[in-house]
Amino acid sequence: MMAQTTSYKLTSKEKAFMCPFLTPVFMNELTKAGAEDMHKDDKLIIHFDVPMTSSLDSVKVYRIASEVGFLPSFFTLEKTEK
Repeated sequence: MMAQTTSYKLTSKEKAFMCPFLTPVFMNELTKAGAEDMHKDDKLIIHFDVPMTSSLDSVKVYRIASEVGFLPSFFTLEKTEK
């Protein structure tokens, strides 16, 4: 069976996701780009799923981050297929 969804875990250095302005904008832009079931946990890690039918990928996640105003070099993106 093929994986239907890719789960992403986005962590940041410098506690970037504490930002009350950029973080919600970033999460909203990811949602508009195809991310689902998004939440930020108490360790400031953003979790989201992307269906295989979506064009959202790692490259786009970093592009959206920089468009919103985050430095992509601050992030670590882990992905797991499920």
